[in-house]
Amino acid sequence: MKALILTPEEVASVRTQIGTNARASQRFKRLSAIAWRDAAIVSLLFSGLTSKEICELRLADLKFSKLVVAPRWGGRRTVNLDVETRKYLDHYLEGVEPEERAMLFLSQRGKVINVRTVERMISKLGDQVDLYLVPSRLTISASEEE
Repeated sequence: MKALILTPEEVASVRTQIGTNARASQRFKRLSAIAWRDAAIVSLLFSGLTSKEICELRLADLKFSKLVVAPRWGGRRTVNLDVETRKYLDHYLEGVEPEERAMLFLSQRGKVINVRTVERMISKLGDQVDLYLVPSRLTISASEEE
């Protein structure tokens, strides 16, 4: 099971890459929103959320620097957001009115993202940093960082 856990250097590499991707896409509005969304998702995985919980998040669950996670099956909990995660969420939600949509993360087509979308996005990120990445590997690594 130890092989699944990312080293601190690998975690730093992933965090650097998501920030780089988000900043590099700022010239293109649609691409920028997706890059900031992806950065927020990766950061939330590092905060200990599962990909299923992330897909079920509602915009109303976001409370300043806290996130209320209430999966359909399971206990309700509050997750504190670090400065970096909050920055990614702020960029992603720039210009979005709470009345416009219920779910926090949407696909490029405006539909609710699913677990497979998150898996593909994490896999592509892994290719960029030359690591085998799946969402659960980021979540497991988050629990080891604490």
